Amino acid sequence: MMPGNLLSRSPLVLLPLTLTWIAPVLAHKHHGELTEEQLHAPVDTILWIHIALQAIVWGVVFPIGMVLGLTRSKWHVPVQSLGFTLTFGGIFLGHAHGGRQFPSSVHSHLGSWILVPMLAQLGLGIYLKLHIHERTLRPYAVHAHGILGRIWPILGWVQGLFGVITLRGFCGEVGAGQCAAHYIMGSGFIAYGIIMALLLVVGEDWVRRSRRSPEWWDSWVIMLWGMINTFTEHHGGAWSVKDMQHTILGVLWWTGGALGIFLSRNNQRNVLPGIIIILTGWAMSDHAQALMLSTKVHSMFGYSLMLAGLSRIIEICFIPLPSSPRSVAPPLNDNDSEHTLAPPPEETPDARKANATRAFRHLPPFLLVASGFLFMSATDEELEAVHQTGMDHVTYVLSMYSIAFLLYLLTVFLLHLYSTSGRNASVAQPPGVVFSADNIELSSPTNAKHTLAPPPEETPNARRANANQAFRHLPPFLLVASGLLFMSAINEELEPVAEAGMDHIAYVSMMYSIAILFYLLTVFLLHLYSTSGRNVQPPGVVLSADNIELSSPTDASRWYAPLPREEGSSAGRQLRIYLGMLRNW
Repeated sequence: MMPGNLLSRSPLVLLPLTLTWIAPVLAHKHHGELTEEQLHAPVDTILWIHIALQAIVWGVVFPIGMVLGLTRSKWHVPVQSLGFTLTFGGIFLGHAHGGRQFPSSVHSHLGSWILVPMLAQLGLGIYLKLHIHERTLRPYAVHAHGILGRIWPILGWVQGLFGVITLRGFCGEVGAGQCAAHYIMGSGFIAYGIIMALLLVVGEDWVRRSRRSPEWWDSWVIMLWGMINTFTEHHGGAWSVKDMQHTILGVLWWTGGALGIFLSRNNQRNVLPGIIIILTGWAMSDHAQALMLSTKVHSMFGYSLMLAGLSRIIEICFIPLPSSPRSVAPPLNDNDSEHTLAPPPEETPDARKANATRAFRHLPPFLLVASGFLFMSATDEELEAVHQTGMDHVTYVLSMYSIAFLLYLLTVFLLHLYSTSGRNASVAQPPGVVFSADNIELSSPTNAKHTLAPPPEETPNARRANANQAFRHLPPFLLVASGLLFMSAINEELEPVAEAGMDHIAYVSMMYSIAILFYLLTVFLLHLYSTSGRNVQPPGVVLSADNIELSSPTDASRWYAPLPREEGSSAGRQLRIYLGMLRNW
């Protein structure tokens, strides 16, 4: 590149960067003292167009452009250019509206500063199109462009939430704390559901490279969030019932997360994240509120969360994965397609199980998304406004589920677009060929590493053993928790608890936290027994997956798994196992 050519292009390169620095100056003047008439005037058409336009651009156009950029599609630049053009038009409409006026808010301030990453992304995109500085600055610009593009949905989500809060006039000085708790935690549940759906399609390759099970990452998130929640829910003064509930739930999360991390070692799966979700759902379903409408909405939120946790446990323990992807010939007519309940004549039992797995795997992420919307919409101010309109809890809950359906539809569409566009289109399946059943029925690449399917060398018995291993922690843990609950249920102990103002939700959550710590100590001692002294295994030797993931001696009499020579009914086989354990002890 000649210096003259570079200088001739420099205005084009520097223009977006210059605009980036002056973006705060472009902020509109915030209104000063507003009259009651201005604050309660009807919302005019221009503002409604601004809201609809920005919702479409940031909720649909920009995410599609982001996915097309990840797949190096030729449509990435046109789609993003359309998005930038529309969003700048929406910004202009947001400043030019009449009708209702709004005081200075986080939405207006963030709307000004959000121009900084927008113009930086635009400038980087133009710079990358010039293909200059290939070996010096361009690699760093590519990374920066990718990072900014990936945070686009987060920026849009946050700004959209603040926009809704500003429009409705919620979350003032009195309700700011509750709004922050509901919106942050609700957004966390939604993000958890979207990431879970993402892992089912394109994230397993990364999970495999990390050599950690999905529950290992879940448990870390739960533990860290629990630590934050433990020390941020009480702000001094007397302890209220809600302070106790939320603080003890934080203790429950970090103790459960710590146990989940320990049980997930050696790339093992476990049910602890599902148990934590169920217990949190139970606590929320029994959360007493001032309004009956609020109580009903919290109950539905809790039930949805409990069902999400239960479906997660079922998916881990009782739905083993197929060993390899499958392909099905193109259907000759509609009777042979997968849109009917009758399987094709050539379909094998394994293929039918794979179809059932694929259908069931949508349930946990969708329920988490729905739970997040229900919790975000359950603030006192919002439900008071709904109550004044005369809407009952059934209509309100169904409205939130409808929004959750739309967001989950957008999520799976973007995952489908990722697997069938750009550089992924060249390895996509031809029409009529269905990829592995674990791929959320997407026609995605045939690389089995991108599925949750086990490696080819893993046998069905080994997969079943891994599922049994994850489930076998559940009965002993529940027995430990039941024992602690029964020990703590005497009248002399419960009377001081009632006098302290602690309700049953906080007390039961505290007992479960103690049970988790006790069970963590138990499995740690079992692990220590099997990995110390004479029981130490040589490096790389792993015992049966049914041995509570302990690398213990290969003496079959010590296993929880049945001996190979045992036959007969499962009940008789289990009885022989217990008798053998008693004999050894």
